[in-house]
Amino acid sequence: MAEKRMMLLLMIIVGSALSSSSIHGDDATVVSLSHTDRWIRRRLQLIHGMVDGKAVVETVVVCKDGSGNFTTITQALGAAPPRGKFGIFVKAGVYEETVNITRADVVLWGEGIGKTVITGSRSCPIENNKTKTDMMPWTATVTVQGHGFIAQDVTIENKAGPTGTPAVALRCDSNRSLIHRCRIDGYQDTLWAQNNQQVYLRCDIAGTIDFVYGNAKAIFQYCRLLVRNPGNGKHNAITAQGRNSEESGFVFQGCNITAMEGESLAGVDTYLGRPWKNHSRVVFMGCFMSDIINPDGWVHWNKATPVEETTRTVEYLAYGNKGAGAETADRVKWKGVRVITEAEANRFTVDHFINGNQWVPNLVNGEQINYTHGAAARRRRPSARSGGRKGFRAAPPPNEPVTMMLSLPPARVELVHKPDNRAKHFRRRTSPATRHASCCLFCARAWIYRSGHDRTPAVALRCDSNRSLIHRCRIDGYQDTLWAQNNQQVYLRCDIAGTIDFVYGNAKAIFQYCRLLVRNPGNGKHNAITAQGRNSEESGFVFQGCNITAMEGESLAGVDTYLGRPWKNHSRVVFMGCFMSDIINPDGWVHWNKATPVEETTRTVEYLAYGNKGAGAETADRVKWKGVRVITEAEANRFTVDHFINGNQWVPNLVNGEQINYTHGLI
Repeated sequence: MAEKRMMLLLMIIVGSALSSSSIHGDDATVVSLSHTDRWIRRRLQLIHGMVDGKAVVETVVVCKDGSGNFTTITQALGAAPPRGKFGIFVKAGVYEETVNITRADVVLWGEGIGKTVITGSRSCPIENNKTKTDMMPWTATVTVQGHGFIAQDVTIENKAGPTGTPAVALRCDSNRSLIHRCRIDGYQDTLWAQNNQQVYLRCDIAGTIDFVYGNAKAIFQYCRLLVRNPGNGKHNAITAQGRNSEESGFVFQGCNITAMEGESLAGVDTYLGRPWKNHSRVVFMGCFMSDIINPDGWVHWNKATPVEETTRTVEYLAYGNKGAGAETADRVKWKGVRVITEAEANRFTVDHFINGNQWVPNLVNGEQINYTHGAAARRRRPSARSGGRKGFRAAPPPNEPVTMMLSLPPARVELVHKPDNRAKHFRRRTSPATRHASCCLFCARAWIYRSGHDRTPAVALRCDSNRSLIHRCRIDGYQDTLWAQNNQQVYLRCDIAGTIDFVYGNAKAIFQYCRLLVRNPGNGKHNAITAQGRNSEESGFVFQGCNITAMEGESLAGVDTYLGRPWKNHSRVVFMGCFMSDIINPDGWVHWNKATPVEETTRTVEYLAYGNKGAGAETADRVKWKGVRVITEAEANRFTVDHFINGNQWVPNLVNGEQINYTHGLI
């Protein structure tokens, strides 16, 4: 019955588009295709929202121009049926309203971060020189108390500013709630994760003091914690978790902690958090922490008058973090501040800490919700597979797990451990590269050996393997680090480091959620991240959701860094949804030979951009080559995993018992 209703709805929309007219009724509004094609393209389910393949009871459209069912979200909530999942699709626009969601099972989605914006500016009043913190709930732009809440592709902000009192953007008290691909923007007390089980997945959360606080049992995966300057000589504390029982806590997994773009934190102490309550619990696992983090890591609730009792009852735990701010040697010497083991870390995963495998949806509006179930690769020996696949297990040195699953043609294979730099690699006897595989399926997790910058081109990994997956690896070198030679390849959550042409070749390759770490090439040279050498219309490099930045500790002052240069005339590279720091030269792209450019190349390359962010993503000053352009959403969809390389037909869902979470469509 639901399918018939959806088909009928689609026929009405298409019919109205063909007749160039609009249909207006008492209970629904369907506008011409020219107004709705953007969200129709995002799948039919967006017209009648779906969670895990089941249609919601009713979906309404909110649009400021009156072309939807309602012009405000509050109006839409007032029309909700008494039971069942209720979908609210909020079209692009800025909605200045205070939203209170008390109904259970509301699914709220928009057209993307920065496009659908719910905004407010309330802050706690001051009386008799004291902040009235009892007014905190009143300040929230969005309050959610109904359980089973889902939000996707919206921005929720409180614009009270850094000089104001506490001002909440999102107050969430919803049990089993999912906040997916949202931006939660504010200053002090931005996100109040009040109570109950919550998941925040691939969100941006920005603020100053205690900007993630509350007593929820919450997991934050692959989020960006963007720190602002609090002003007035104050210090920042990212978290203020207020545990009253042994059950709650905040877990940050695979997150990135850095300064908000354009913000100077010079002279500002930024801490990972402070204990709002005596039994505060916060865990950071597999996160990148930039150098903005004070070496102490944690600070008392009142820095001037510390409470020593608190230092014995908090739990502030770390596992497998990276970056200058992740160093633990100088952390405060509180009893509860410590580095934990893999076994302990597994207690704080989605499946164990909040039983996420029992309730986190797999699909929202036809889109896969990709989250990581565990903390690290399970240490098990893979069994032999059919079709001649072989399972190898390298014995790692302490804290350096290595898991590999290979399929190779007959040849001698070596596993080599380099004890001097703790790098591992394997190679075929006949291969000139550090690593080479020419098999039909190749899956690896490892650290791949690097060569120094004082040499000529030196490849770390040469991959000619069709349908290969490189997952959570570091590929480290200088010039020509990664030779993605030919065939279909996926690089997922990898670190790739180098200088000149450090991702090159003629493969049809997708790089998702990777870090491209740029080094100084020395000798007055310039960097080019990519050198794609397309010989046919089929190949190309696609970077999706990647982070392009300088290698930690490297100075790129005076070094021009470009996104790439054309190794062959028909070079094709696409950047979609990436963060590009200010190391990128405004030109973006450069000729193969900067001194003697070949003009013909400028007419045949395809250098495409869609939805990138950061100072280096500005396109106004890009080179004026015919093939350098910003593409539409429809064009960008051509370069997703499922469309460009048919990844849904071959990328594995599990490797060594661990789920492989990649994004099928646009981020």
